[in-house]
Amino acid sequence: MPVGYDHDGALSTLYRVGGCPTFVYAYPGGILESASIGDLGPAELSAKVDALLAATQRKERADR
Repeated sequence: MPVGYDHDGALSTLYRVGGCPTFVYAYPGGILESASIGDLGPAELSAKVDALLAATQRKERADR
């Protein structure tokens, strides 16, 4: 899997993240929900993604 490199630190400054690995969790449309620094196991990452998807679906239903 390719990994980007923030040569000048612009992205880490923009999103207020640092360290490696950094996980950024965003809703559709790029709205930042949160970020975490450090290793995540598959179960932890899956739970975080599932929670974001569920929140997105709830919002879509409420917007109808």
